[in-house]
Amino acid sequence: MNFSEVLYRPMKKGEEGIISALIVDVFTEFIMPLYSREGTEEFLRYVQEEKISERSQHNHFILVAQIGSHVIGAIEVREFKHISMLFVDDQYQRKGIGGNLIREAISICQENSPELDQITVNSSPNAVQAYEKFGFLWSGSEQEISGIRFVPMVFKLPGGDGA
Repeated sequence: MNFSEVLYRPMKKGEEGIISALIVDVFTEFIMPLYSREGTEEFLRYVQEEKISERSQHNHFILVAQIGSHVIGAIEVREFKHISMLFVDDQYQRKGIGGNLIREAISICQENSPELDQITVNSSPNAVQAYEKFGFLWSGSEQEISGIRFVPMVFKLPGGDGA
């Protein structure tokens, strides 16, 4: 894959349905088997097109990775400090797309919050190794809230108080 073909950019208004469909596809294949019915229902409510639109107008931003006209990945960040979601189309996983989305998102977070010393994420259990590869460390043990299983993790930013 030619990485110069991948465009990283903010989500455009009207793309919420595309983002939601991508997330649901990846979730269904890789994460849903780990969740209870309650967790699956809770997650699917969270990623509805209307909910994504609502969050993006308040305290969240979404970046997408795109090749041609095809959105292949998305990251959502809350309050410039917490990764709410990171999903990459299964055909493009393990090719650097997730890491690039994280780097781009962190750059935006630092621009908007210069005092920021860390970024957090509640990783699904099957994504922990990927986040560790990106430099995130466990900040607690696996938890479950409303059926959503996750491992709290943190990325200490260079030069921050936590570095």
